[in-house]
Amino acid sequence: MKSVSIVVMALVAGVTGGIIGSRVRGLPAQSPPTRVIQASRFDLVDNAGNTISSWGTDQSNDVLLTFRYPKGDAVPKGGHTLSGNPRGIMSLGVLANGLPWLGLMGPDGEARVRLYVGRYEKPILLMEDGQATRVSLGFEAPDTDDPQADDWSLTFFSRNGVDDMASIGTLVKQKHIKGYVELNGEPFVTSLFSGRSKRSH
Repeated sequence: MKSVSIVVMALVAGVTGGIIGSRVRGLPAQSPPTRVIQASRFDLVDNAGNTISSWGTDQSNDVLLTFRYPKGDAVPKGGHTLSGNPRGIMSLGVLANGLPWLGLMGPDGEARVRLYVGRYEKPILLMEDGQATRVSLGFEAPDTDDPQADDWSLTFFSRNGVDDMASIGTLVKQKHIKGYVELNGEPFVTSLFSGRSKRSH
């Protein structure tokens, strides 16, 4: 009797093992987890399905991360945009020339603050009123090509964004650094500080 029980148990175990083995062999092979995701643009949407942020390239090949206005109905008029998408309230990224850029916009879509690395890889900060630049801070690019240029200033402009109303900064002339202050385009203090430029050492 014991021998019969052993034989029956062996048969059951064999059948069960065969069924399990066939099921396992029928499962598809597990693929390794994807580590790279490639896309030309990513959009973040809210609960209503409205795009509130975009990350991608625009028609100028600028790579930008853009945050839009909550209402999603403000379409900026100028500056860097993602293809088919308004720039929104803020954009940051890398321009096609390889330099970083940051912009803050008003409800009208016009720039209010722009921060970027410009000529000779030196920074410039612009503050605007939606019509023109009113304040600039940073490097002053020369009229002619001069990689050794090192003039810096804080300048306040009139409403047309062209006329200098007040300016303070430093100039490099003949390997010397000179400080200056100007009011209405006229020198107020021509030499606050004078010292040798580091480039002359």
